[in-house]
Amino acid sequence: MRFLSYGLDAPKIIGYLFVGGLLCATLSVGIYLQWPPVLLIMKGWFLFDSFKIFYPFYFLIKRDTANFWRRSFLKICQGGFALVMFVGLYQQQIYAYLVAQVLLIGFSVAFLVPALLMIWSSLVGKRLLRDRLLNLMSWQGNEKVLDVGCGRGLMLIGAARKLTSGKAVGVDVWQKGDLSSNSRSAVVANIEKAGLAHKAEVVDGDARSLPFTDSFFDVVLSNFVLHNIPTEVEREQALREVVRVLKPGGTVLINDFQYTDQYAAVLKKLGLKEVRRSRLQWLVFPPARWVIGRK
Repeated sequence: MRFLSYGLDAPKIIGYLFVGGLLCATLSVGIYLQWPPVLLIMKGWFLFDSFKIFYPFYFLIKRDTANFWRRSFLKICQGGFALVMFVGLYQQQIYAYLVAQVLLIGFSVAFLVPALLMIWSSLVGKRLLRDRLLNLMSWQGNEKVLDVGCGRGLMLIGAARKLTSGKAVGVDVWQKGDLSSNSRSAVVANIEKAGLAHKAEVVDGDARSLPFTDSFFDVVLSNFVLHNIPTEVEREQALREVVRVLKPGGTVLINDFQYTDQYAAVLKKLGLKEVRRSRLQWLVFPPARWVIGRK
């Protein structure tokens, strides 16, 4: 079987995390070696941050008094810590160098670990979770399947492999920021590599206005897609479209890392039966939950 590339999820975010992690690591090394430019940057950072001790006055001037005491206490603590660090670095105190290094190493880890987890999730985890999700259903082989937001074909191709006489259709707007090399041509190439051109096809379309007739599909899938729709109202509209094109007795399966409680509630409101929401699935990062229901 030929290896199919399904791309890196959220490539820009992964890039930002790597840049942030490497920058913090570089600053930590610079402090250890006492490079003057790095020390100047850190002094400036802590000096700027120290002005947070004056935030309570800002809250009062703006009449922003919600949770005033708690927020003021936190800001004063942050500003006070930054002021102590600035003075320590200015006076070349050992404690200030050590604390700054520990902070920067911590920030570096906090950036790099999620980036690495997202890469692992994109290359390995989402394939494993895809197989687990598709095994939640009993397949006859003659189903008409819709993958809403098919991307480069992860769920679409997985579903097509379950079919004998059925057909799998992927629909997407192929936003570049959601997935690396995200395009119609990429998913078509994957379908052809998988030898599934007779079982799978793709269509241009938005989840909020699916270009299909009512009650057309036996199964509707969506994986890490609906959270990209910006408002709750629009996400509900997408779910209404999913239910509209689903046949009576058909199954909808949505996997996402946000808003799954909303998905479950809307599907119930729209009359679906046996709606279930899973616990967190840790095969991917961020960890996700699936929602399944029957029309």
